[in-house]
Amino acid sequence: MVKVLHVLSAVNGGGIESMLLTYYKRMDRDKVAFDLVAHKEHGTLLAKEFERLGSKIFYITGQRVSLKQNRKELKELLKNNQYDVIHFHHGILSLGVGIAKKYNPKAKIVVHSHSTYEPSKIVRLLKPLIKFYILRKADCYCACGIKAGEYLFGEKLVKSKKVYIINNAINTDKFKFSTEYRDAIRTKFQIQENELVVGVVARMNFSKNPEFIIELAKGLKIKGVKFKLLWVGDGELKQSIEEQVASNNLQDYVYFAGACKNANEFYSAFDVFILPSRYEGLGISAIESQQNGCPTLLSDKVPMEANISSNCETLPLDVERWVNMICSVNDTLKRQDNSKEIIEHGFDIDVESKKLTDFYINL
Repeated sequence: MVKVLHVLSAVNGGGIESMLLTYYKRMDRDKVAFDLVAHKEHGTLLAKEFERLGSKIFYITGQRVSLKQNRKELKELLKNNQYDVIHFHHGILSLGVGIAKKYNPKAKIVVHSHSTYEPSKIVRLLKPLIKFYILRKADCYCACGIKAGEYLFGEKLVKSKKVYIINNAINTDKFKFSTEYRDAIRTKFQIQENELVVGVVARMNFSKNPEFIIELAKGLKIKGVKFKLLWVGDGELKQSIEEQVASNNLQDYVYFAGACKNANEFYSAFDVFILPSRYEGLGISAIESQQNGCPTLLSDKVPMEANISSNCETLPLDVERWVNMICSVNDTLKRQDNSKEIIEHGFDIDVESKKLTDFYINL
């Protein structure tokens, strides 16, 4: 059995941990075993599901809280637990690779790029140095898509096939359209039949462009559209977003569902799904929405790899254009089945989970 330790920030329902859970449920756990280490300051929404599958979860201090304490706790963890593979999901901030190399010397070190953006000015300035360090310490480079791979590892390495693309695959059955889910969600939030539901499934952080989303709600209200904006997700900007909603008198139009284990059910309740991100490694929610058959609008900052069906449009970040596009949506509920496109583009979990199992065994 190959023992893999995933080093990430949280087990709270975000994209990375959700992707790992989706994979692990479908992998042969007699061949590959996952443990996780996450920052103790963040939530634990998915922890019990991982534990039910046999995973151990270790909690350490976050890098941004105390880099010194983070390093100390990671060192102790790796001194006391040996792994065959240590898989870092912090991208450019995967600074623990040196400690992993020192205290688990037999382990293969994997660095995974999930994004296309430096989190701070300091990181942007130090990126060449950090990149050099990571490339020297890691044994294998992974990314969720071409753009994310090029951002961290460089175009040359991606073109030479030295960056392994692990698609953010989904359970296609889980995201199929359901009238039962649609009725249940819309009833729960008291949404009228003639109201257009604009859906968001995203963490409340800078990358998801929350200010733009609120501007869209303002634009729809000014146009006199009967709508509800239903936001599934949580995050560090939640209070700020709620204040923006209140200051613009949008309380009757914007509903917050919070972080949910049943986020898949909400796509059926939406009439249009929006992802106006400032940047994305891929945008897994866009794939989920298209599998549901829901009309999907993406910003031009979302990699084109996420636009895989005829019910998806990519737009520049112009509020008026987005408002007009949302208003033009005609959701007849005769949603197209995009399962073929999902499989062809490598997003079917039944196919991709076997590939990931082989990846760890071969590594």
